[in-house]
Amino acid sequence: MLDALEAVEGAEATSLIDESPDPEVFGIVESWPANFNTSYAKGLGMEPDVALLDTIRAFAIV
Repeated sequence: MLDALEAVEGAEATSLIDESPDPEVFGIVESWPANFNTSYAKGLGMEPDVALLDTIRAFAIV
């Protein structure tokens, strides 16, 4: 993720990120399932997200 952000916005953007672990966020993320079945969503016509780099480009403030 950081590499994609840096590719779009440069090192100045990634220098603002604090990579220190946050126990509160970790507790939330740790509760998420590691694997899940997406066949129902695909059956409804939902598509997977595009590449992260494309997502960052779409939302970058230029």
